[in-house]
This record gives sequence, C-alpha cells and structure tokens, in this order.
Amino acid sequence: MIVTLISQAKQRIDRTISTIVHKAIAIAAAVVLLLFAVAFGLVAAYHALTGLLDLSPMEAAGIVGGGLLALGLLVLLLLPLVSRTSQKDRTIVTAPSEALSLVDKGVTGATRQLGAFPIVAIAFATGFLASRR
Repeated sequence: MIVTLISQAKQRIDRTISTIVHKAIAIAAAVVLLLFAVAFGLVAAYHALTGLLDLSPMEAAGIVGGGLLALGLLVLLLLPLVSRTSQKDRTIVTAPSEALSLVDKGVTGATRQLGAFPIVAIAFATGFLASRR
C-alpha cells in the first residue's frame, strides 16, 4: 500500500515537472518569436520613415531610438507598481515562524488522523527509495 502511494506521488510529481518544462519551452519560443517580430517592426518603421517621409537615415534612426527610449522609460515607471503587489505576497510565505507553525500543524493533524506508525513507515520508505537513486 505504501509503495503504491509513493509511486502515485512520484508519477504526479513527474507529470507536474513535465508540464512545467513544456510550458517553459512554449514561453521561451514565444519570447523569441516576439523579439523577431519587434526587430522586423523596427526595421519596417525605419524604412517607412526614410522612404515615405523622405527623412534622412540619421533622422529616421533617431525617431526609432526615441520611441524605444520612451517605451523603456514607460516600462521603468510601471515597474514599481508591479513590485509593490508582489512584495505583499512574499512576506506571507517567507516568514519562517509562520511556515514552521504551518508545517507543525500539518504534521500534528496527519499524526492524529493516521497515527504515528504509518507516518514513520512512509518516511522510511520515502527515504529508502530516495537513497536508491
């Protein structure tokens, strides 16, 4: 019974890791394609400025660079707003005393529900299987 539970937990963890890896690969591919799209858009904007508006290449490059500078400054101005919301979430999770008390409550509840012997047996089997790798 314990071996079955451990193998099911291992399969679930493997599936979760596999899903995370596949999502990371898809996101990386999307970012690369997005960067290529931005590069082609910038080249097209440069050629449009030089061809359609009869600007010199230096003026067109300055306009494209100024647009990128404005976009970068806008992102830098919005960055503190994003970091403020994430700091509130981190303080809840990273408090060591709270984390230890949550683990203690979970272990105490599991011990009350299952008893001490099954928990020790599960811990022993998990340690044994982990040491075999």
